[in-house]
Amino acid sequence: MAPTQGLGMLAIGGVVVGASMGLMNRLRNRPAKQALTEEILNRQKEEQKGLSCDPSCSNFEASACDVAGLASISSSASLSSTHISSSRSTESGCRPADTSDGGCEQSDMRSFLWTHGLEYCVVERTVGAGAFGRADLVRVPCPDGSTLMAVRKTNFGRPPHTPARAVHASEVAAMQAARGCPHAVQLLGASASGNYCLILMEHCPGGTLHDELEAAYAAREACGASEGVGMVMLLPEPRLRSLAAQLLAALKWLHGRGFAHFDVKPSNILFDEDGGLRLADFGSAVARSRDGSFRPVGGSLAYAAPEVAAVLGGKAHPEGGSEAEAEGCARIDERADVVSVGAVLAAAAGFFRDGNALAEFMDGERRLPEAVPPGLRAFIAFLLPRDPAQRPTAAQALAHPFITGA
Repeated sequence: MAPTQGLGMLAIGGVVVGASMGLMNRLRNRPAKQALTEEILNRQKEEQKGLSCDPSCSNFEASACDVAGLASISSSASLSSTHISSSRSTESGCRPADTSDGGCEQSDMRSFLWTHGLEYCVVERTVGAGAFGRADLVRVPCPDGSTLMAVRKTNFGRPPHTPARAVHASEVAAMQAARGCPHAVQLLGASASGNYCLILMEHCPGGTLHDELEAAYAAREACGASEGVGMVMLLPEPRLRSLAAQLLAALKWLHGRGFAHFDVKPSNILFDEDGGLRLADFGSAVARSRDGSFRPVGGSLAYAAPEVAAVLGGKAHPEGGSEAEAEGCARIDERADVVSVGAVLAAAAGFFRDGNALAEFMDGERRLPEAVPPGLRAFIAFLLPRDPAQRPTAAQALAHPFITGA
């Protein structure tokens, strides 16, 4: 699922509130606090009625995962100053935080969002929906009078095998692992009560790589440069080099912290307002098991490594699969994500919107278009050995001459 996923956590069992009570005491007398009115809360309650889960969001109970990650997130630099300030709305009626006269410090803002972001957020529009969840663009009125735009995700689970709470806990853990990574969407908060599971994450207003490829495809079709000797790549080589470097950096960070993403694809590659890449949608991410392998629970077959596609078999619930499938899972490691990077580059080079051609290429039955330069062609081949043992890690891929320019 593409931008349908985001993360957010309400106050949990009083633990979070207690951790930031000093902050709220300092904010209590500020005039801007009055902006958090009963009207906003009523709108939030009305909106919650439309969700297919328990609407009682005032008594959230913390899961073990929630409590374990609470202190580290609420007290750490889970978002850099750039992340927070760049997400501020500057549209009519909203202004950036003014810290010169005592406005929210960045640490206070993180604490406020973690404790109250989901409680006070107001939905602007739904930006994505699927069988397992939905994502809404929301605005969070802050105590200093500014408004923060964010994305709130609601997890529905993967019935009948995986309940919402289990999916939510796994996604939260993966986003915690990505905390501080400059090329991953950042976690702002999370909440879980029964099957009512929410995530609040930073908003990336620059669209997705899928959007960029759609526009490039339309432009190429309009000028008749999509076939034969006159064919051109959808995106130029320098652009693909930059995208690959940022994406591999995000995966290196995630892999180094014991997680694999398992759903790298154009619609899960977002861009911030400055054009920086943000890897998104950690709903299929899983942690490394004790034997060093990974057991994927979902993903997109078109961009999946062969062994991942074989295990999933078109199903999102391999835990209900056969012993043969379980045996296949033991051979899967984080380098499967590197294959997905190669598939994304192949799509961006020429196979976008041609699923059959991309599938044939991934199966070794089709070559890249002649328009693909030798250096890019060699790099994609470097990422795609069918034997997992022959594949590079994300760190090794970053050292390839195509990326370094050596």
